[in-house]
Amino acid sequence: MKLTIESTSIYTTINGQLMRAWEATTENGARALVFISHVSVPQFSDPSEFEAELQERALHYTKGERPPVTPLEVVLQDFARKHAPPKPEWPASIDARLIL
Repeated sequence: MKLTIESTSIYTTINGQLMRAWEATTENGARALVFISHVSVPQFSDPSEFEAELQERALHYTKGERPPVTPLEVVLQDFARKHAPPKPEWPASIDARLIL
């Protein structure tokens, strides 16, 4: 399975660990949430470009300060609401006459 993930500015905690929520899409278009607590750039790479791109979506807070945390239940409910299939539209009125 391959996932394409896109960072969000949403943080939550799972088992006491601070996580950032990422929205993911499979190759076939299925949507998912991914919770990531750590991302590592190889030591031989320059992490500045990666960090700059990641910060574009981050909430800015001072060193040592935790970002605002959204309860996990709220994150999951918002994601489900955002990606729910559209409800069918019913006709405003139904002709219930019986033809014999």
